[in-house]
Amino acid sequence: MKPPRGTSGHARGGRLCRGLAVCAAVVLAALPAAHAAELAWRAYEGLAGIITIPVYIHGHCRFQCVTPEGWAVNLTPPDGDAVRFMPLGTSTAYIAVSVTPVSLAEKQFASWRIPDLKRSLTAGRAFVIEGEADGHIEGTPSWRVWGTVSNTVAGAAGGDSGLTAEYHSFHINHGYLIDLSLHAPLSSADECREAYRLVGMTFRSVRPGSDLSVTNVLKPGE
Repeated sequence: MKPPRGTSGHARGGRLCRGLAVCAAVVLAALPAAHAAELAWRAYEGLAGIITIPVYIHGHCRFQCVTPEGWAVNLTPPDGDAVRFMPLGTSTAYIAVSVTPVSLAEKQFASWRIPDLKRSLTAGRAFVIEGEADGHIEGTPSWRVWGTVSNTVAGAAGGDSGLTAEYHSFHINHGYLIDLSLHAPLSSADECREAYRLVGMTFRSVRPGSDLSVTNVLKPGE
């Protein structure tokens, strides 16, 4: 089932991970919250020799992706995100990965709840959906939504408002709904989208309990 085409509207609910707890409570598993992610390294042997790819462990959810050049990873981000990637030297843009456990069959969850998830992307802001597309990550259902968020500062001279580009790509795999999102000022959105594209292209969900072939495991602060 494809999600309906969006046009514009005021988003309701919390951030995606918080809104899910309200609009999809009947199908979410009640698991203890995992605060800090762990970083592991998975070894791969190819034509160029052995390379290592970072694997992030957030509770029982595991995923891997490449950190863009010139960006740093935060293993203890706010707002319930699993990890965040931020450009060095600035805090106005970031790429976030948030995970939510799904207790219902993945296909049923996808067909019943994706429209609800889209409506709960953001809270208290005008999120204008400029476009969306269907796609696949690892052969699983995935949806991409992008648009512009208008953040108006109360009492600002001349009614100035800041425009932020926001992009979401979410998919369901191995019992988790994963939201990969980019938040950036409109002025630097195009540049940040290149980093966002790299993270999305290299993103893989790792089955819980699978052998990571870990060469080194680091915890936050080590």
